Amino acid sequence: MNNSYKEHIQFLRAIAVIFVFLYHLKIPYFYKGYLGVDIFFVISGYVITKQLLTKYFSENKIDLKSFYISRLKRLFPALVVVCLSTYFFFQFFGPSSLTPTKQTIFSILGISNIYFLIKNKDYFDNIFDDPLGHTWSLGLEEQTYLVYPLLLILVYQFLKKHFVFYIILTLGILSFVTYVLLSKSHLNLVFYLPIFRFWEFAAGACIFLYFKNITFRNDYIFYVIFIIINLFLIFLDLEYIYYNVIVVSLTSFLIIFSTSSKLFINKFFIYIGNISYSIYLVHLPVIYFLDIYFFGYTKIFYSILITIVLSIILYELIEKKFRYIKFKDKIFKFLIFSFSLLVIFFIYIKLFNNDLRQNIRVFILKNNYLEKNYNWKTRTLANYIVNNKLFYEYCRKNAPKKYSLNEYGLKNECLRSDKSDKEIIFYLEGNSLTAQFAHTIDQVDSIKNAYYKLNHFYKISHEEVNHLAKQFNELVYVTEINTDEYFGLSKIDAIRQAKEKFNSNVKILLLFSNPRDVKNYPVKCMVQKRSCEIDIYQDKKNRKLDKLLNEIDKLLVKDKDIYFYNTYKHLCSINKCFSYNVDNDFLMLRDSNHLSIEAAESLVPSLKKFVSENILTD
Repeated sequence: MNNSYKEHIQFLRAIAVIFVFLYHLKIPYFYKGYLGVDIFFVISGYVITKQLLTKYFSENKIDLKSFYISRLKRLFPALVVVCLSTYFFFQFFGPSSLTPTKQTIFSILGISNIYFLIKNKDYFDNIFDDPLGHTWSLGLEEQTYLVYPLLLILVYQFLKKHFVFYIILTLGILSFVTYVLLSKSHLNLVFYLPIFRFWEFAAGACIFLYFKNITFRNDYIFYVIFIIINLFLIFLDLEYIYYNVIVVSLTSFLIIFSTSSKLFINKFFIYIGNISYSIYLVHLPVIYFLDIYFFGYTKIFYSILITIVLSIILYELIEKKFRYIKFKDKIFKFLIFSFSLLVIFFIYIKLFNNDLRQNIRVFILKNNYLEKNYNWKTRTLANYIVNNKLFYEYCRKNAPKKYSLNEYGLKNECLRSDKSDKEIIFYLEGNSLTAQFAHTIDQVDSIKNAYYKLNHFYKISHEEVNHLAKQFNELVYVTEINTDEYFGLSKIDAIRQAKEKFNSNVKILLLFSNPRDVKNYPVKCMVQKRSCEIDIYQDKKNRKLDKLLNEIDKLLVKDKDIYFYNTYKHLCSINKCFSYNVDNDFLMLRDSNHLSIEAAESLVPSLKKFVSENILTD
């Protein structure tokens, strides 16, 4: 194969980064643009194998030290600059309710893919809610770079040279088979871990090994392989994998074909390929921040413009400078020293100087643009303040913080009031969709005593409820009916079973679903000063809420001790519903499906009336 490959490879890199960029911009017809990452994996396999083995063929050794240093200089400086810039920019211009410290550290260390996997962040959602969400792919590549040269050394040390092709091919096939088998049940696992994505890297490696002395025109084996694999995948109907294989196969062909074609020599695309790493690093943080402040074509225009400008600056001033710098040079040592010092500082304030840490937090919060102008943190607060405490931190299952128990074995921090009222207690239990009503109930003054227990599962605490019911004249069990047909019906079944086990003095209050906005992020609508309307008909249709209401009606007819408060009815008019209404500056949802503080407060009068007229009548 022709060794003058660089321009052709850069052309393919340009195509890959453009696809990823347009996908993250959510441009129509580029919904599969995330497959650009797969192109990068194939290219990496080809380039890294060529780099290692070309040197091996000339010097009869693989210089691990030189390879790792070259990778470090190639990837680390630009990555550090972007990650730290994003982190500090985030503190002053990003959502004050979020802190990207861990994401930043793990991204720089090249293990963000592991972090996202442990956090169970969905592969397809992660990149849109985290300015450093795209660094998972860099982590995956870096981990492959650590192990792959060692594999080549082992093969060349203990086996014949020509075995390396068959070893990599075999490992690639094994990786692909496990990828196929686990993709439906463990999608995040196969997408985030290098062992399951190695088949893409191996494709590029095998291209170099097989074709280094063979011209494209004289060999058709990959045509046959391509057809067989695709027929196999069509038969199995594996959607995601099918597209992955198509892209990997086409990229492999293009690497072979491009070396003998002038079609892939274009100065514009070659330069985009040159700065593709910088573009990849920069584009998502830019999109993330601009998405908060702008929408539509304005966001797209500024995203492209700012990304290109910053990428050129990053490439010319950082990438190029450090790529060819000697490892022993003072400037490189200074970078390493500065980063190490910063890490030590963060560890110090985290472990030993909490006062300084809190002062820094207060300073940042006071100077955060979104907080100063839109009161972002308060309006999007998930940890509702009850009895002057962030009750969510204490009341969720397996709470990490210490808490104290009262005479009934209840966490004091989770009580509505410290005052003892043995007449009646409201027992609120459920996931975050139930917890969102804590602030509402806390503001209802006729409810003297309430307890909050957050549980993310359908298991209802029968024993604890019945134990408490013996201590009080009456107990009202409060929970939310989850927000779609499947979960809603499951919850209703759980309620039916629970009612049979509850003591006779236990009543049940069901809180119905609030609207969802799957099209918009309401808080961004607030910042952009535009109303975001929910299609009521479509929302009810998608989640089959009418069916849920029918089931609830059956439940109410059968049991007079079950009460139903329709949240949807009180938040929306008959025809209109806004996740954010610019006319009265009302933020109903803090995200796609959870109530904001002000929405929770708006329900207080109607819930107070409902409770007084129905539950507290005796």
